[in-house]
Amino acid sequence: RNASLQEQWAHAREELGAAAPSLEEAMDEVRAGAGRYSGTTRLFFLGLRALHQGPVALMRQYMELSQQMSRARRNVDLMEATGGRAAQVQAGKAFLAQAKAKCLGIQAVVLLPTLVDSMLELYGYAAEWLVSLMVLGPEDSLEGQGALGEALEQAQFPLGAPHPLFAILPEHMLEDVVEVVMFVVRVGGAEPHMARSVVRMLPLLMVALGAPRHVK
Repeated sequence: RNASLQEQWAHAREELGAAAPSLEEAMDEVRAGAGRYSGTTRLFFLGLRALHQGPVALMRQYMELSQQMSRARRNVDLMEATGGRAAQVQAGKAFLAQAKAKCLGIQAVVLLPTLVDSMLELYGYAAEWLVSLMVLGPEDSLEGQGALGEALEQAQFPLGAPHPLFAILPEHMLEDVVEVVMFVVRVGGAEPHMARSVVRMLPLLMVALGAPRHVK
């Protein structure tokens, strides 16, 4: 494994040029930086990344399949009404059946109660933290929601230039909150606890609409 990593890093250095650090130098930098952040901070971002690559990716696939099913259903209805070719009608119905089965499978995985509750709680915290970072800045962002509520009332929109810390955050953070909100509203919105979790994320969406320099 170490030999493979050495080979990959050597190849990357060839692509990047001689200015690229050696593997040993890069690992020293990683070790030095690891102490700058608490374990909670690292787990927070690791959790968001894991959700991005797992459940949120499935939610995105579900929404895309739903759109495709809507178009296919309209096409099938139109072909049946206008006497379209039987083979095309059957192909359309077969696609609808397959897509529906995939959507049901995604629901069975993503809507596990323990997963949903944990995911919504984490994204609720992430949404509140992003709002506080956008409106208050990093110094005051973790000082409590009382200060955040007052700052939201007094905020001047559109917001000014984002703090540098916001610029280095993973781009998927805000997008994933939107994906989760859309999925929960469409699929699980009938559950009261899910609806309450979505309400917790709505301030981020409203602030984002008034922050064109933060959201590109």
